[in-house]
Amino acid sequence: MLVRSLALGAVASLGLAAAAQAEGWGGWYLGLHAGMGSSETDATRTITNNTYFAAANLTAVENASRMSLEEETFTGGGSLGVNWPFGEHFLIGAEIDASGFGNDTSGAATAIAYPASAGTFSVTNSLEQTWLATARLRVGITTSWFMAYATGGYAGADMRFTQTFSDTFGLGIPLQTIENSEFRSGYSMGGGVEVLIESGASIRVEYMHYDLGDIAANGPIATGTTTSNGLAEVSNDVWRIGMNFQMD
Repeated sequence: MLVRSLALGAVASLGLAAAAQAEGWGGWYLGLHAGMGSSETDATRTITNNTYFAAANLTAVENASRMSLEEETFTGGGSLGVNWPFGEHFLIGAEIDASGFGNDTSGAATAIAYPASAGTFSVTNSLEQTWLATARLRVGITTSWFMAYATGGYAGADMRFTQTFSDTFGLGIPLQTIENSEFRSGYSMGGGVEVLIESGASIRVEYMHYDLGDIAANGPIATGTTTSNGLAEVSNDVWRIGMNFQMD
């Protein structure tokens, strides 16, 4: 995959930087990063308070609304962090970062025949994200110029989840849209390698996984009291290359 190819190329380039020495790992730093990310969204729909669908038709709409959506996108942003070396070969750090993330994924099931009556129906799911943010701890094993580390902590992102429904039964139900936009919180975890170079700077390659929980979109569907309860479970994976600049 393109994401992994970029990361492997960056790891190879770190070996060229290893010949340069720097003062050490301690203190504050500012960073920039860019890379590739992938998003996975598992969407479902549950219909309650039903006064519109025959039982078999209700099940068909719920089943058609169950989708797994995936997309790859570029990502980039900045970070602020601090490192506290201890002993000769260990480090504890803290870092916050924010990244643009252009996830706009969708799926559709269209013109599906109702099993218990005449007519067809169509449903869609879509999820949008524009940025990601984390606040994490880092734990590393170091030499004078090289560090391998694990990292994990809080993750947050803005999301917009949308489901639609339409059918041709009877006089026809116009397209209905159920949507929810909100900030969602979860956790992040990952790891990477980092190499010190001249002028108080370092280069790193990092993998991050973001589990952002779920987002709901609820509202009326069809007629009467019939209610659509949509749910999307969202996770992201990112490979990125970064450069940190020491502030001390």
